[in-house]
Order: sequence, then structure tokens, then C-alpha cells
Amino acid sequence: MFLRVATTTTKDGRKYNYLKVVRSYRDKKGRSRQKIVANLGQVEKLGDELDRLVEKLRGYCKKNFFLPEEIKGESTPIWGPCLIARTLWDRIGMPEILSSFLKNHKVDFNLEEKIFLLVANRLHDPKSEHGMARWLEKMFACYRGERILPNWLPEDKITEDRRVKVAWGQLKEWYRAGDILFSHKKEIEKEIYLKLRDLFSIKVDLVFYDLTSTYFAQREPTGDIKRHGHSRDEKKRNVQVVVGMVMVDGFPIASHVFKGNTQDKATLKKVVDDIANRFGIRQIIFIADRGTVSEENIKFLESLGCRYILGCPRRRSKKTREYFEKLTGSWQRIDDNTRFQETLTEDKKRVFVVESRERKEYEEAMRAKAMERCEKALEKISSQVASGRLKKASKIAARAEKIMQRTKGYRYFGYHVPQDGKFEFFIDEERLLKEKQIEGTYILLTNDPKIPAYDAISAYKNLSEVEDFFRELKDNLGIRPNYHRTDRRIKTHIFISHLALLLLCILKRTLKKKNINLSPQDAIEATETIGIAELHIKGEAYKIVSRGGRDARKVISALEIKDLNP
Repeated sequence: MFLRVATTTTKDGRKYNYLKVVRSYRDKKGRSRQKIVANLGQVEKLGDELDRLVEKLRGYCKKNFFLPEEIKGESTPIWGPCLIARTLWDRIGMPEILSSFLKNHKVDFNLEEKIFLLVANRLHDPKSEHGMARWLEKMFACYRGERILPNWLPEDKITEDRRVKVAWGQLKEWYRAGDILFSHKKEIEKEIYLKLRDLFSIKVDLVFYDLTSTYFAQREPTGDIKRHGHSRDEKKRNVQVVVGMVMVDGFPIASHVFKGNTQDKATLKKVVDDIANRFGIRQIIFIADRGTVSEENIKFLESLGCRYILGCPRRRSKKTREYFEKLTGSWQRIDDNTRFQETLTEDKKRVFVVESRERKEYEEAMRAKAMERCEKALEKISSQVASGRLKKASKIAARAEKIMQRTKGYRYFGYHVPQDGKFEFFIDEERLLKEKQIEGTYILLTNDPKIPAYDAISAYKNLSEVEDFFRELKDNLGIRPNYHRTDRRIKTHIFISHLALLLLCILKRTLKKKNINLSPQDAIEATETIGIAELHIKGEAYKIVSRGGRDARKVISALEIKDLNP
């Protein structure tokens, strides 16, 4: 059936429109015919009568039809990032991995749900456990369909002394979930590794290891692991911890937390033992940066039968100078940007001295800036001495030494304070020549007699991928600054960030495989356009999921998500 408007015209030219309900049918001969079922009347006069008629007819329709005034919008939370996180979480079998470890913990809340949301928050918009409440308010944060909302305290319970606005019961659930998760860290990491090995056929012949540091808002060393040490964040006054990350084929399989004053080389033995004993990875090429290199570590790796590719220190090493002295002047090219020479140590290990043109140009520019900065500072001292404002030899030397250390000027300049009121500085040609010699170069040491130079150099270049992941941990996954007070909570915080990084790596690999030119963080941000409209219609609750923008739809397609509903 359908509606038809029939128009009639009177003798005086006036037109009238009549609304009719018409049904189509076929007669006995199969010819198409139409029959007027009902005359509803003149359109211009129907007015409110038609609205009342439609209202009564709605009750007999199979589909529900609603009037605008019957629809009330409750909220429009963001859903996309949680959908992505849950898809990745399920893809590596985290529910199954966690269930075997969590089933014996008797708690009155859903442990797996809380752990997932801690990781999802870290992946999308890193917040503290207190900040989680604000995140929950704007997100459709759920694990299996039901949204989790923040439990705010009544306004009269918030005082100057108690400024936390979230109910302690909800905070306690977050903290308790994290504590239980961390208590099974080693077993969970191993199970994840086994799952990754099966899902992605990861290559375990190359193991990458690197370290970074993460600082705390406080400056006093408390507990067992917060200490002052070499800060990679240029926060020398703040206490810190050292974080080590083990990567296999682009996936983080283990994270380690060390005291803030731990030297890089002191961490290697523990990490290699862990790789061999916990993961059963023994026939590997271990790749690490120059901070981990020491005679003791090299002997340890060899005692395990490990092959290795290690970056060597360029400065303050007699052996490094010997490697440069052995260079013949005959370079072999890897590509237009990179060339190398190979030499041997006394005990027949292979050494590659590699020169990168891009790196050389960068380091030359940095040296020029450093020399200019140091020279200006030394000229200032010279001017103060000449004017008599700086007289005592010990003070002159102390100030010059401070400048040399701050600007690394000892690599290019020398100075002389023969007596009170005298100061001279000069370019140290011998030191400058050595500095120019190593600019743009890096040195690799390997005990593998067969690995081609190209493969060894390419493998070491891939170590920079670990550094990229550290930047993700620090800048995007909110590992710094750390506000936790107890050692256990600090390690828990880092492990949750490690799991978020794992999801990020899986997303990165998936996007690359599907030729989608988006970074993982851009992809997650794009899915913020996928939201949920929570509606109440005639007292019943409905949820409508938006499709999202262009990039969001690309990400959904890449992850092969068929159903957008929670």
C-alpha cells in the first residue's frame, strides 16, 4: 500500500488535494491494478487529525517509530579507543592468560575488567588511578558490554585535608588489581611470549636490549629502588629508577626495573640469565648498546655460548683508539649513506667501524655549536681576569673546569692558569683531531665469525627501534614523572605501561601489514570519532554507535572488527 494525493480543479480554477490510501494488486489475468482503500480527506483540512491517526496506527506497526519529543539523550561518550584496546587484548589471548592466574584470588570485583581498563587508559590517555575517574566519565569504558562509571564522593565529603574526589572503595579496586597483576608478572610475560611466538611467528634469533630512566616528582631517595643516578631525562635533582626492555622481533617480551643508580653494564647478566632460563631462548644474537659493554659482560655472554653484536664506547677507551689506528683507508659501502671497515681484535673477534654520512653531518653541526658555546664562556672568563674582577688562580681554574664539563669543551679546548690574574685557553688540536676522527661513526663488536657485515650493521640499527619504544613509554604512555611511593606500586605502574606498549606494537604491525599510513597513536586518536549515543525513548534505554571518521574506519577495517557494539 501507498499514499496518493489526488488533485481536483473547480470551474473557477481553485485546486483541492485529497489524500488517499491505495493498494496495488494483480487481477485474474495478471494485469496490474490499483484500488483505493481509504479516502482520508482534503489535505489542507486534515491538520492535527492526521497526527492523531498516525499516533494510533503506530501501535499496529512491526517496527517502532518515535517522535522527537519522546527521545531524550543521556550522554555521548567516546567508545573507539576502548574498542581498539579490547580487540588487541583479545587477539593475544589476554583473557585466557590472565584467567589461569587470577582465578585463585578472592575479590568482590571483576579483576580482569579492572586490569584491562588500567591498560586501556594507559594506551589511550595515561592518567593516575585518581585521574582514571575523569577518563571513565568521558569514555564508554567497558570490558564486556556494561559501562563502568566513576564513583564520585559527595561534595560535602571533600575538604582541604581530603581532596581526593573518588570514593576510596573504587580506588582500592584499581590498586588491588594492579598489585595482583604484578604478583604474576614473570608468568604472564612468559605466556605472552609463547602466544606471540605462535600468532606472529616471531623470529627469536635476535634479542634487543636497551635501558632508560624514569624520574619521580620527589627528590628524596626513599624505598629500595628510588635513587639519584645518570638521568636520561636531564632531571639530575630528581630520584629515578632504571628501566630495561627486552625486545624480540618488534615486541617487548620483558621489562626490568633497577635501582636508579645502577650502571647499565651491571644489568646485563641478570637480563641474559632471565632470557635463557625463563623464556628458553639460548641460541640468539644478543644486541645491546655501548653502555652494557664490559670485559666481564663479554666473558659472561661467551660462557653461555651467546653470539652478540655490541656497540662499543667511542671515547675513553684504549681499544677504540686501536680500532681507528687499524683503519686502512679502504671503505666498503653498504648504501649511499653508510660505509664500513672491518678489523680484528687480538683474540680474533670482528670489529666493524661504521660511518654514517647523516650522523657525521649532525655531529659536526653539534660540535660547532658546542665549540662556539664553550669559546664564548671561556672568553668571558678571560675578560673577567683581564679586568681584575677574577684574580685568584684556584677560582679561575674552578670556573673554567665547570664550563669545560658543562659544554663538553674538554673535547676541543685546553686552558692554562699559570698564576693569580692569568688565564689562557686554546684549541687542543690533538683532541680536536680525535674528535673529528670519530664523528659520524659507531663501532660494533661481534663474536659471530659468519654473520655478513650488512646483517650485523642492520641488526644494530634496529636497536634504535627500542629507543623509539622508550619514547612511546615516556611521552605517550605516561611512564614519567612517576608519583607512586612504594617500590611495588612503581614496578606495577611500569608493568602496566609495558602491557600498553605491547598492544601498541601489535597495532603498529597490523597497520603496516594493511598499508595504512598512520602511526599507532594517530590511529587510536582517530577512533575517538567512534562514539555511543545513550538514549532513553519512552522509558527504554537504547545505544547507538557512530561509524567514526575516515581514518577511524580504516583502523576498524585493518583490525577486521565487524561489530562496533559494546
